[in-house]
Amino acid sequence: MYYNSLETHKALEQNKNMFFKLDYHMKQSMIASIPSFNGEKISYISKGIIPTPKDIYAASSFNEYGDIKVNREGNIMLDGVDNNNPISIDTSIIETTFIDKMNEFSNAVKEKGATMYYRFSPMNEAAINYQDDLTTFYNYLHNKLNFEILGNPYNAVKEKEWFYDTNYHLNSSGVIMWSKGLINDIKMSLDITSPTDIPDVDKPPLINPDTGKDGDNTYLEYFEYSEKDDEVIITKLIKEDEKITIPYRYNNKVIAAFNPDVFQNKNVKEITIQDNIRLLYDNSFSGSSLTHLIIKNDKPNSIGVGDHLLDGSSASIYVSKDNLSAYQTSYNWAKYSASIKEIS
Repeated sequence: MYYNSLETHKALEQNKNMFFKLDYHMKQSMIASIPSFNGEKISYISKGIIPTPKDIYAASSFNEYGDIKVNREGNIMLDGVDNNNPISIDTSIIETTFIDKMNEFSNAVKEKGATMYYRFSPMNEAAINYQDDLTTFYNYLHNKLNFEILGNPYNAVKEKEWFYDTNYHLNSSGVIMWSKGLINDIKMSLDITSPTDIPDVDKPPLINPDTGKDGDNTYLEYFEYSEKDDEVIITKLIKEDEKITIPYRYNNKVIAAFNPDVFQNKNVKEITIQDNIRLLYDNSFSGSSLTHLIIKNDKPNSIGVGDHLLDGSSASIYVSKDNLSAYQTSYNWAKYSASIKEIS
């Protein structure tokens, strides 16, 4: 199961008593990471920076129940899917530790007189490898868990229009659709036959990100392109320079991304990303000479990024002073906080 001691330090900042509720191994890991956590805090203080998350996952975006209250109009991902994070429904991803902890927690819930259910999270249909068998996955869980699985797992697979910024996070319309389905599954489990008084919502269209804005197209002739619908993808670097700015438009269409092999093993040392780019693929700079990835975008959450963007490179990420805290605390970018620096 995923656990990050440094992120847990941050999560417990406002309620340190929760530390004592962690198990022995988690406590040990947190104690070992105290120097790293304090070092990060000292770094903020020395630079005069107060971490202030500004994206949709900032504390101010949530209501008293933990629900996001900010409107998410539609799917903001490139082509409606995060290709850095495909969804696997193979039983090999289910760890024994996960099963044991879920069953242990279920027993504790039962002792309190309550009932625990398992329900599949919403899954972006465009991100699923259907060579895997969802029925096999469901049956495996059904045989291992000591509590009920709600609903039909195939109903958890939804069209990309219902999602927002990841292959699991729904937009505002998707949340209403999903909540109604959850209520109906619970009622079915409890043999409640009354209608659910939540109106159906229409599936929102995919967002067209083209606002009519243009940017720096100085290096337009350095690349080859592939046009798809209203957007363009860079497919090849045909001319190198030490410093390159990814162009904004090609044939009057917004350039939205570049393929992961465009800069691999190339000698470009500085790449500037403008706010037209919506996705950065994992391993995009592997084997390259890149040292500076400069991002000129005031909205960190508008750029999809995976866990392995900088793998195989020695690059750091550079943003403006005004955006430094926003990137270092962003839901998408916090994983790279140690590599994110201020443009000098």
